[in-house]
Amino acid sequence: MTRPESHSPSSPQDTAALEAGTPSKCAEKKPAQPLHRVLLTTGSITKRKEDETLGFIVEVKANKPQIKQDVQRCYSCDAAQVNALIRSDRHKKAYVCFAA
Repeated sequence: MTRPESHSPSSPQDTAALEAGTPSKCAEKKPAQPLHRVLLTTGSITKRKEDETLGFIVEVKANKPQIKQDVQRCYSCDAAQVNALIRSDRHKKAYVCFAA
């Protein structure tokens, strides 16, 4: 039996990129925008009136600081707290409490 050879770059450009320390094309992915849509259910609307909280469906891989930053960028207001949970249908829901 022969041993599998180690992976080598497939093209001269890939070799040059590895030697120069630059990322390859597959590593240059644009980060996904965390916010998908605002929740408009009866529960989220009552929560919005009582606690100044807004619910969102967000990207599953987004973390709380990313969600908070994106809310502040989109709505131009301070987000005081972010609560996030992953639902049983594999969607992530985030409740953002705005600073009063």
